[in-house]
Amino acid sequence: MPAYRPLNLGRPADDVRTYGGTVAGMIAGAVHAYGTAEDPDA
Repeated sequence: MPAYRPLNLGRPADDVRTYGGTVAGMIAGAVHAYGTAEDPDA
């Protein structure tokens, strides 16, 4: 997947499969930065 890809491409039914990993990684990065979890990647 390219570094930049607009989140409004494709069908809504495919969003979790298409962007799930990206969104989860962004959330884990924020959790790690704020230190609000022992293991942010879990």
